[in-house]
Amino acid sequence: MEGNIPVASSGRKMLAIYLASVGLSFLAFHSILLSILTPLPQFFVSLRLGRWAGVSLVLLCALLTGISGFQVSMAYLMQFGVPAIVFSEAMRRGFSVEKSFLYSTLVLMLVAVFAIGFYASTQELGMSEAVGRFVESVIIESVDLNEKAGVKSEPLAEFRKAAPEIGRIASGLYPAMLASAALIMLWLNTMLLGRVLSQHGLDSPFGDLSSWKVSEHLVWGVVLGGLAVFAGAGTMKLVGINILVVLSVIYFFQGMAILSFYFRRRGFSPFLKGAAYLVAVRYVSLVVVAIGLFDMWADFRKLSPKEEEGA
Repeated sequence: MEGNIPVASSGRKMLAIYLASVGLSFLAFHSILLSILTPLPQFFVSLRLGRWAGVSLVLLCALLTGISGFQVSMAYLMQFGVPAIVFSEAMRRGFSVEKSFLYSTLVLMLVAVFAIGFYASTQELGMSEAVGRFVESVIIESVDLNEKAGVKSEPLAEFRKAAPEIGRIASGLYPAMLASAALIMLWLNTMLLGRVLSQHGLDSPFGDLSSWKVSEHLVWGVVLGGLAVFAGAGTMKLVGINILVVLSVIYFFQGMAILSFYFRRRGFSPFLKGAAYLVAVRYVSLVVVAIGLFDMWADFRKLSPKEEEGA
């Protein structure tokens, strides 16, 4: 795949794309609503301009965010910078979407665990308590940054008030929260990247994801996680909850792929698709998870070999 990635020939065009991407990534990082899209410009630059352009974008954004403080710069690198480099490299090497997501998520979790462990040792705290305080401090810092930028609203004030409670919940569910946050970030940026690339006449590295399907073996994780939750107690129950949370996110992706498959088949307009996705995410996410899970038996898109042979 490395040799098939087009490289912009115009120096001015390359520079314009690069600088615009740096600016967009920097602005997204400093926005509560758009921060999840921080890696998108880096993904695009890496595929459009090359590996080292993508890496340098991450380093430049780290320097720019460092103006607000060393901790802010490190938060950028851990949350978005390093995982973005790993994911971009996986795409450039032609890895499958599953491997790309897996490697990037593992890297993000390893970096986060290292950071939390270091923070815990300096504060003489246990990992769980350190996670709670770390999450609380990140929320407060994020709110402070937005207030310094002139953004003052009731949701920000409520977010600050909820920081201690969010930290307490995170102390027991941080493995699932880390994995889920990484997966959701990668999924959303991958979906948008496909649209951006198509507008520039380029193909998505992963092709048409509306036909993507979860491995059938993953259902055993649901079974074991459910048993741990309903029959276990203490640590076992907590492990089960973490497993089910992560698998729910994965099956949600499959459910959304199924919806995308039928939206495309029915010829929905971009506006209708956007509205339907918004409703699916906001109001019926559990239904979407169920659709993704039961697709193993129902095969809603008729993707199984037997169905194709009989067509």
